[in-house]
Amino acid sequence: MWGRTGSVIVQVFTPQNTGMVASNAISQAFRNGFQGYSSPGSIWFRDVRIEEIGNSGAFYQVNVIARFEYTQIQ
Repeated sequence: MWGRTGSVIVQVFTPQNTGMVASNAISQAFRNGFQGYSSPGSIWFRDVRIEEIGNSGAFYQVNVIARFEYTQIQ
């Protein structure tokens, strides 16, 4: 049996002219999807957070980061 941990990073890019409004709505939907969720395969997501990165070229970037852990049985 092996314990596994890691992070999932969802990068959200929206055009700069819609910027924070659109990216906040999208990133909150992802955060709500991960937060407190445990999959049927016993993958547990925790410490879900939104990090605003800011302008990235022609886009506005926000990242949703979720730590996960599960036990692998061989």
